[in-house]
Amino acid sequence: MNTFVHYVNGVLRHLPGFDVERVRAWRTAPRPDVALAFVGELLAAPRAIGAVCPSSSTLAGHLAGFVDPAASGCVVELGGGTGVVTAALLKRGVARDRLVVIERSERFASHLRARFPGLRVVRGDAADIADVVSGQPVAAIVSGLPLRSLPQVDVSRIVRACVGMLGAHSRVIQFSYARKGAPAWTDAGLQRGGRAWVWRNLPPACVEVFSPGTLTMPCPPPAPCATAPAAATATRRRTRTPRRSGPIRWLRRVSRGPARR
Repeated sequence: MNTFVHYVNGVLRHLPGFDVERVRAWRTAPRPDVALAFVGELLAAPRAIGAVCPSSSTLAGHLAGFVDPAASGCVVELGGGTGVVTAALLKRGVARDRLVVIERSERFASHLRARFPGLRVVRGDAADIADVVSGQPVAAIVSGLPLRSLPQVDVSRIVRACVGMLGAHSRVIQFSYARKGAPAWTDAGLQRGGRAWVWRNLPPACVEVFSPGTLTMPCPPPAPCATAPAAATATRRRTRTPRRSGPIRWLRRVSRGPARR
């Protein structure tokens, strides 16, 4: 095995643009273990996690797609977890200095600080959002909290605190695994502006958008898997002429009788 590895390394060294030191630094760089952090927190507080596995990148893309990176104000993520939604928000274009992550778990908070150096990660309760933002306007709140599995007292505290920080054009993006979504936000007086199911997640999740007023962005965001290739494939299937095997064509030709000249 070592001989094969040395052989591959020798071949790669002769490729143009191959940087040996860069590859060695990438291999030896410390990486936070996402699976270990999630499993450890799931065993310690299953109700606070409310999921059987981390959120997929597809779900994170849908959540980030509802956030307007050009809107004035900060973006607050409730329950950063393993950081997949945080990475999607940064990829969406949300400035690092405008993003604030509130995480109650010490294990997840340490994981997020190691994964996103320089990002403001606050270990605390989501109900203390007013103290975290310190009077800054809030453009969007992206919530990954399991509102259906948390105690009702905690849900009421969190929802009331978040609603009090919203402006006229602010929004709350929440995902849940329930068919009826998260009614806690509508019970607090917000209007549901959009809803989309994400099937590429285990289990499938429902993404909902709530706002005090009328939403100014289209809902839902475009799905990661566009429907155009599927439609083109269906068209090709309809227009494709079915191939007939040799014996079948021979039988049909015999059944028709001798061809007339």
